[in-house]
This record gives sequence, structure tokens and C-alpha cells, in this order.
Amino acid sequence: MQDAVTNIEDTIPGVRDIPGIGQLLAQRKDLNQKTELVIFLRAVVIRDASIDGDYSAYRALLPGADFISKPNPSRPARPPGPFE
Repeated sequence: MQDAVTNIEDTIPGVRDIPGIGQLLAQRKDLNQKTELVIFLRAVVIRDASIDGDYSAYRALLPGADFISKPNPSRPARPPGPFE
């Protein structure tokens, strides 16, 4: 949980120091903001922990068999070193 308090005071410069009149011509705004992060957990029973079992719906999200042998396209190529 997070609480944030913001106090804003708008006045005319120099007039605020005059007793009585300075407070009449001033405007004060207080802003209170509360935020809360809630995480819900759900238990799932997995009977067959294999890609052919309960995880078959995620088969399309897995990389192919040549995933390790292909270079990373988002990584820039390394300049050749002295021993290459």
C-alpha cells in the first residue's frame, strides 16, 4: 500500500505576509492519493507435467528444435578478435 500527500498553496507574492488579508487571498489544495497492489494467486493441479499432457495448450509458444543453434537476431555481431 502506498500513500501520497500533496499540498499546493497558491498566493500572491508578498500579500500572504499581511495578517488577515493574506490568508483571505490564498488558496490551499490538499491531495491525498492511496494506491494498493493486490495479487491474486490460483492453485492449479497438474496431473501430467509434459508438453503432451496438461501443457499442450502452450506448445505454440515454445521455440523450435533449432533455437540454440541459431544466432540471436537482436544482438549485434561481435567484431572479429585477433584469434578468429
